[in-house]
Amino acid sequence: MSNPRSHLHRALCVAALLFAACQADPPGAGTEGHVCRSWPRNACDEGLNCWDGTCKPCGGDGQDCCIVAGGTAYCDDGYACEGGPYEDQICQDDCGMVGLPCCPDGFTGGQCPGSGTCNLDNDMCEGVAPAPCTTGKYAYSVFVIDNLCSAWTEIPFKAETPEEAEECRQMLAAAAAPDEEVCPVGQKPSESTVCKHSINGDAPVNMAYCDAARIATCEQNWCLDGCTWSDGACE
Repeated sequence: MSNPRSHLHRALCVAALLFAACQADPPGAGTEGHVCRSWPRNACDEGLNCWDGTCKPCGGDGQDCCIVAGGTAYCDDGYACEGGPYEDQICQDDCGMVGLPCCPDGFTGGQCPGSGTCNLDNDMCEGVAPAPCTTGKYAYSVFVIDNLCSAWTEIPFKAETPEEAEECRQMLAAAAAPDEEVCPVGQKPSESTVCKHSINGDAPVNMAYCDAARIATCEQNWCLDGCTWSDGACE
């Protein structure tokens, strides 16, 4: 004959387990510096790993590679995940990408987890390197205004830091046509109306600029055969 107390004990144990599994996570669970979420088990927000029950940053230089359940460990753009499945896996920027040495690998002799293929003859990662300003984590843009201040183009790009974004802007400025204005990162053009006086009469012209001093250059480019200008709409 079964023991009623034994059945009751089992039922109470199951109920306790179900209650524990259904308890709500504390505020902030799954975010940086807080406890990991209970479901999915040991889950954290993207860019964080669950370590000793706490969500900690991953994917950056010198940090642990980010771990995806059932997937491949990864790092932020510009870093390679060095280390095998049974080793510490660390994100770094001195191996594993095109133009850099292969990351050590006891199984294959070398690997390029960031980009490219390891050439075992020279222990270098070879392949086509990504174009600059295309692989950063954050989106930026720069406006380029033509030499007449009459039209502009927004050029998007990616960079890791504001300093890198400025380097990308300077690259765009170096490649710009003569008398084009390359605006500061993220600055949208302003517009002003000026009046053009010529032998053909007066005509209002709308000028776009980021630096107001550019208007004088655009006025000269408008009137190669001579004209004069005044601020504001034509009277």
